[in-house]
Amino acid sequence: MKGINEFFSSINEPEHRKRLEELFEWTIKAYPQFSIVIKWNQPMFTDHGTFIIAYSTSKKHLSIAPETVTIYTFKEDIEKSGYQHTDNIIKIT
Repeated sequence: MKGINEFFSSINEPEHRKRLEELFEWTIKAYPQFSIVIKWNQPMFTDHGTFIIAYSTSKKHLSIAPETVTIYTFKEDIEKSGYQHTDNIIKIT
Protein backbone atom coordinates (compact mmCIF):
# COMPACT_ATOMS: atom_id res chain seq x y z
CA MET A 1 0.00 0.00 0.00
CA LYS A 2 1.47 3.31 -1.04
CA GLY A 3 -0.58 5.89 0.81
CA ILE A 4 -3.80 7.25 2.17
CA ASN A 5 -5.54 7.48 -1.22
CA GLU A 6 -4.87 3.81 -1.91
CA PHE A 7 -6.20 2.94 1.55
CA PHE A 8 -9.50 4.74 0.93
CA SER A 9 -9.75 3.27 -2.58
CA SER A 10 -9.41 -0.22 -1.12
CA ILE A 11 -12.53 0.17 1.06
CA ASN A 12 -15.38 -1.55 -0.79
CA GLU A 13 -18.25 -0.43 1.44
CA PRO A 14 -19.17 3.18 0.47
CA GLU A 15 -20.66 4.04 3.87
CA HIS A 16 -17.54 2.82 5.69
CA ARG A 17 -15.33 4.81 3.31
CA LYS A 18 -17.39 7.94 3.90
CA ARG A 19 -17.32 7.57 7.69
CA LEU A 20 -13.57 6.93 7.75
CA GLU A 21 -12.92 9.92 5.51
CA GLU A 22 -14.94 12.04 7.94
CA LEU A 23 -12.94 10.69 10.89
CA PHE A 24 -9.68 11.46 9.11
CA GLU A 25 -10.78 14.97 8.19
CA TRP A 26 -11.87 15.65 11.77
CA THR A 27 -8.61 14.29 13.21
CA ILE A 28 -6.49 16.34 10.81
CA LYS A 29 -8.40 19.54 11.62
CA ALA A 30 -8.47 18.93 15.38
CA TYR A 31 -4.84 17.79 15.62
CA PRO A 32 -2.84 19.35 12.78
CA GLN A 33 0.42 18.41 14.52
CA PHE A 34 -0.24 14.69 13.93
CA SER A 35 1.52 12.89 11.10
CA ILE A 36 -0.05 10.12 9.03
CA VAL A 37 2.05 7.00 8.51
CA ILE A 38 1.14 3.73 6.81
CA LYS A 39 1.94 0.60 8.82
CA TRP A 40 0.44 -2.87 8.50
CA ASN A 41 -1.48 -1.64 5.44
CA GLN A 42 -3.43 0.96 7.39
CA PRO A 43 -2.93 4.65 8.09
CA MET A 44 -2.09 5.69 11.62
CA PHE A 45 -1.74 9.04 13.29
CA THR A 46 1.46 9.69 15.20
CA ASP A 47 2.84 12.62 17.16
CA HIS A 48 6.62 12.99 17.27
CA GLY A 49 6.93 9.35 16.24
CA THR A 50 4.57 8.08 18.95
CA PHE A 51 1.46 6.12 17.93
CA ILE A 52 -1.75 7.97 18.82
CA ILE A 53 -4.67 6.40 16.93
CA ALA A 54 -5.57 4.32 13.88
CA TYR A 55 -8.84 3.78 12.05
CA SER A 56 -9.72 0.78 9.90
CA THR A 57 -12.69 -1.06 8.48
CA SER A 58 -13.99 -4.58 7.98
CA LYS A 59 -17.13 -5.90 6.29
CA LYS A 60 -19.25 -5.44 9.42
CA HIS A 61 -17.72 -2.58 11.38
CA LEU A 62 -15.31 0.31 11.66
CA SER A 63 -12.46 0.04 14.14
CA ILE A 64 -10.90 2.79 16.18
CA ALA A 65 -7.58 1.82 17.72
CA PRO A 66 -6.39 4.50 20.13
CA GLU A 67 -3.58 4.17 22.62
CA THR A 68 -4.56 1.46 25.10
CA VAL A 69 -4.69 3.95 27.97
CA THR A 70 -7.49 5.77 26.14
CA ILE A 71 -9.71 2.69 26.16
CA TYR A 72 -9.03 2.13 29.86
CA THR A 73 -9.75 5.79 30.63
CA PHE A 74 -13.05 5.87 28.71
CA LYS A 75 -14.07 2.22 29.14
CA GLU A 76 -17.27 3.05 31.04
CA ASP A 77 -18.35 5.64 28.44
CA ILE A 78 -17.55 3.25 25.58
CA GLU A 79 -19.67 0.53 27.16
CA LYS A 80 -22.54 2.93 27.98
CA SER A 81 -22.54 3.95 24.31
CA GLY A 82 -23.07 0.32 23.35
CA TYR A 83 -19.81 -0.15 21.48
CA GLN A 84 -17.93 -3.43 21.61
CA HIS A 85 -14.28 -3.16 22.51
CA THR A 86 -11.13 -5.04 23.34
CA ASP A 87 -8.09 -3.66 25.13
CA ASN A 88 -6.92 -2.22 21.79
CA ILE A 89 -9.93 -1.62 19.54
CA ILE A 90 -13.37 -0.01 19.65
CA LYS A 91 -15.81 -1.47 17.11
CA ILE A 92 -18.50 0.71 15.57
CA THR A 93 -21.24 -1.09 13.64
